[in-house]
Amino acid sequence: MEPIDRRTSLLMLCSLLTAACGGGGDRSRPLRRGRARRPTLAHRPLHRRHLHRRPGGSVYGDFRGASLGLGASTQGAIAFPADNPWNRDISAEPVDPNSDALIASIGATTGLHPDFGAGLYNGAPIGIPYAIVAGSQARVPIVFTAYGDESEPGPYPVPANAEVEGGNASNGDRHVLVIDRDNNRLYELYRAFLQPDGRTRQADCGAVFHLDSNDVRPGGQPGWTSADAAGLPIFPGLARYEEAARGPEGFATPCDSRWRDRGGPTCRRPRTTPPATPAPTCRRWACACA
Repeated sequence: MEPIDRRTSLLMLCSLLTAACGGGGDRSRPLRRGRARRPTLAHRPLHRRHLHRRPGGSVYGDFRGASLGLGASTQGAIAFPADNPWNRDISAEPVDPNSDALIASIGATTGLHPDFGAGLYNGAPIGIPYAIVAGSQARVPIVFTAYGDESEPGPYPVPANAEVEGGNASNGDRHVLVIDRDNNRLYELYRAFLQPDGRTRQADCGAVFHLDSNDVRPGGQPGWTSADAAGLPIFPGLARYEEAARGPEGFATPCDSRWRDRGGPTCRRPRTTPPATPAPTCRRWACACA
């Protein structure tokens, strides 16, 4: 892969809108969760103009035509209204004033590594799975074990066969993502475990997002965590073949850089500016346009 030029790297970083400390491999215990600003615009009614189609048949903020099943097609549905920051075209935006410091801390000659794949890695499935269910999907109890005070209470419409990130044996982030297509709701869990009753899920935290609104998480509060640890949703930033195959229309893609937090052994809240002398590993910094 050819190295990506400096400006393109910045634009990709600032397309992010997903972040810090939520991803990565297995670990013996959950990382401490960060507090982040609530990812929402000021609440306003959703008018018909917000739910419109773009070239190629894609539609913003309406999943009612999506297929059902594990990893099912959204049939062109795009999370959130067209004027939401997740769907904003930043290709002509001015370069951030902190651009030089950010890029220097990563490495001006360092290319971006596309961490995509399919199949298995070290015997575990790659990627973050999701399920699309109907509005009639039975809701199940959710027992929160760590951040229940920053989670929307259950029940959630999680099917018994919902796939877990990393597989059922994973000791990693174990994200579970479910879209209720008929009600345009996104449910996300962090470190989710199916309980012996075959219904209940135990999880560190959970979040509910409104895919048809710019008030993306009305049940949350400023500073709350989420399944990705930054208060943001995971699903809108997933690199899915269905979306990429539509061509160079542009969409937000997750990317991160790692810096060590010399003040402690675990990652905490995402930085808004990079440290003066960053060291590799551990900390993830998010450039979020929300």
